[in-house]
This record gives sequence, structure tokens and C-alpha cells, in this order.
Amino acid sequence: MKLMIYLTAALALVAVTIVANSLAGPAKDAETAYLNRQYEQAREIWTNLASDGDSEAQCNLAGLYFKGEGVARDFAVALKWLKLSAAQGSPCGETDLGNLYNYGTGVDQDFGEALKLYREAAVQEYPVAETNLGLMYLDGRGVTPDSAEALKWLLRSAKQGDPGAAFNLGTMYERGRGVTQDLAGAARWYDTAAEAGHDKAQFNLGALYATGRGVRRDMVQALKWFYVSEAETRDSGLEEAVRTAETAAINALNQDQVDEAKTLATEWRDKHRATP
Repeated sequence: MKLMIYLTAALALVAVTIVANSLAGPAKDAETAYLNRQYEQAREIWTNLASDGDSEAQCNLAGLYFKGEGVARDFAVALKWLKLSAAQGSPCGETDLGNLYNYGTGVDQDFGEALKLYREAAVQEYPVAETNLGLMYLDGRGVTPDSAEALKWLLRSAKQGDPGAAFNLGTMYERGRGVTQDLAGAARWYDTAAEAGHDKAQFNLGALYATGRGVRRDMVQALKWFYVSEAETRDSGLEEAVRTAETAAINALNQDQVDEAKTLATEWRDKHRATP
């Protein structure tokens, strides 16, 4: 498991997720317990492993304390474990510790320290760190803005399958930020991120279909992606925007077309639920 804070061109998204662990035995048992929401069992196993110096377990344990899963939420304890993990060169620990410094969560905000930690993890080809490092360069946080360097790191991350990188590449090409505006290119990056489950990319892709920007105008496809985004998101602000867009799309379609969009959205969700 890793704590991931994606920096996006629009806003910051805080998310905790599980990643495949190559270890067997207790590490796998903890991962399985977490996936089954047996947080106290996961905490007990990770605490034992972390106390023995396992850097991945230290990062995982920090995630539990950050979210308050199976334990009282405690940024100070999370910080302790992340520092121990990062000190061993764990890209998970380095990235998550960088996130805390980037946002000033439990520590004094320090863009320079965040940049250093992201870079240390990024050179180990850790996708989330590559994404965050790219956005630091794009926004000039702790470093002189450098769109070429931003593009380099975001492309590296996107090629490894990070949907956050693909989404941010989409926003860069849609807005012409640091690159020549390319709406067709934006649509392709949004599609990549949307298929990977990125709620904001799903909404933005729907908006492109609704307006015919970068793609052929298709209100059925637009409504499909709005429905998918609404089902995927936990962002109340995005939910409101999606519902407004859905209403506009529904008003532009007949009932058969609305039903088709609903069917397409349901098929997409069923397909992705079935994917391991």
C-alpha cells in the first residue's frame, strides 16, 4: 500500500491505495487484510514488520495513521514512519514524505524538501514521484518553472501507466500550458486516464465529446463519461459539476439516446470491476 497525493493542474487529490507487493508471508497477509478492510489486523502485521526495519511496511503503516484506518489518525506518527522509510531509500516513503512537505501536512511547508524527495524517488522510476516532480517543474514549486522538464517526467510516468500523469498531460495539451495546444492530443491522454479510472479525466473527456473539441461531437459518449465519472468520484465538487453536465446532455438527447448512454456506462463499470 502507498499513500499517494496526486498534484493536478486543477487541484490536489489525496488517495490511499494498495499496490502489488512482491513479498509473500506476513507482507501479503497484511495486504490482503487491508483489501478486506481488516485494518487492525493489517496494522498489527505492518507494525511488526516496520519495527524490524521493513521500509515498505513503514510506508504502509504511515498510510494507516494518515487516514486513521484501524488506528486514531495521527500525522506525527505517520511522519515518524515515513522518515524511517525514506531514510532507507524507499521510493514509497520518499514520495509520501515529499507529499507532506509539499502541502505542509504535519510539517512546515517546504517545496525544496518536497522537490528533493520526489527526485530521489523519481530516479528509481516510481511513477507517482515522477508525476509530482513533473508538476513541481510545471508550477515552479521549489524550482524555476521548466515546461520541458515537466513534460519529460510526466511522459515517463504516463508510460508506466500512472493515470494522474496522463490526466495532467491532457490538461497541458488542452490548455496549451507549456506545450503547443493540441485538443486531439488532450483527448487521447484523457481517454488513457479515463480508462484507468481517473474521475476528472472521465469528466474532461465527456466535456470534449459534448463540445466537439479534439473529437467528433457525440452527446451519447459525453453522457456516458459523465455517468462513469459520477460513479467513480468521491469529490463533492466534481459531483456537482458532473450533475450539471449530465442535465445539459440529457436535455440535448432523446430518451433512446439517454438509455444508450446509461447502458454504455454500465458496461464500462462492469468490465472494469471484472478486471483484476
